[in-house]
Amino acid sequence: MELESTTVFPEELSTYLQDFDSIEYGSYSLSFDSCQTVQALSTSSSSSSIDLSDDFKTKAFQFFSSQEKSGIFDEVEWFDLLRSAFGNITLAESNLIYAEISNNVSGAISFEEFFIGLQRLSLDGYSSPERREVDWNISSSEIIIEEELGAGTFGTVYRCQWRGITAACKKLNEPEGEEVADLLREIEILSQLRHPNVISFLGSSSNHEYVLTEFVDGGNLEDALKSNIQFDELAILDILRQVACGLEYLHSNNIVHRDIKLANILVSKERQAKICDFGLSCTKTPGMDILEHADTPIWGAPEMMLKEPYDESVDIFSFSLCSWELITHQNPFEGIETTEQLIEEMAIQGNRPAIPDHVRPEFSELISMGWDSDRKKRPDSSQVILTLEYLISTTCNNH
Repeated sequence: MELESTTVFPEELSTYLQDFDSIEYGSYSLSFDSCQTVQALSTSSSSSSIDLSDDFKTKAFQFFSSQEKSGIFDEVEWFDLLRSAFGNITLAESNLIYAEISNNVSGAISFEEFFIGLQRLSLDGYSSPERREVDWNISSSEIIIEEELGAGTFGTVYRCQWRGITAACKKLNEPEGEEVADLLREIEILSQLRHPNVISFLGSSSNHEYVLTEFVDGGNLEDALKSNIQFDELAILDILRQVACGLEYLHSNNIVHRDIKLANILVSKERQAKICDFGLSCTKTPGMDILEHADTPIWGAPEMMLKEPYDESVDIFSFSLCSWELITHQNPFEGIETTEQLIEEMAIQGNRPAIPDHVRPEFSELISMGWDSDRKKRPDSSQVILTLEYLISTTCNNH
């Protein structure tokens, strides 16, 4: 495409731009899973290229030259620019690209740095072996801690600034021993994940004190219910559908979350749901049960409470409890005070909280099947999605 006659590149940039006619990338179109650096550049023979048209170069130059903020842009402007070159890109990916190209704390990017950054980034497919070699280390000096978002037994989560973007930062209380081993496993799992309904991993400090993930502005569902935020039926169904999509992705990649609960489901102000906190997650061998038992959360399935073999269906059990909480705004363990009492009620006796009569039969059945004591009777995540999509479509048709 010819340049517009009104656009004139400075002479020194005319030659410079000739070096950027294409960007090498793998078979997964624009798979900016994370901040991949030049050390992880694709060497696959199956790599192809995306042509950077003159039209895009023109738009980029006009975009940068019109800025009065020394190369600092808001995320919408940046997203629009990248989307004009690559159609298949999400806002989260766009922010990650910004963070990687901007190699200073101020977050400023020059016109030259923009093209150099795109050239050196690896666009390799997420599942490739090279991806595991990415250096995820982040210097603690780059992290600017802001507001505390929540605290737990092992650490505190903060909102922070990193390379010009807002992120979530988990800071361990005592980064040593078993806690570090658990953290390293969480990082290993998170760094391989890329899905719209799974939190995006940004990196960690070399001393394992900090772990950075994307920031979700709406907070978690547990806090939302405590704040008496109301979700109508359609919103609940869609949030649950998104969570089920995230679970389907995890399970298809042989990952079991093992700690699905409202506190670990983040929802943005635009109602995009994301599964977070992979501290108890594990991988499984296809077709085989899991024998390893960590500390069982109270949302855990009966087989986990009883230390029996289990599989990914434990996440479906917990998903049903979350569904019940969303439609009732109640605690499913009301009146249960000890772990022994919980095991007796939920695992041995098989008692479950009553599903309200106003819940549609198909939804009620989905919840009941999901928390069945017999794991083989629970639907898989794909079946859950199909049911929820049906409920959403019929809800829309009735309004």
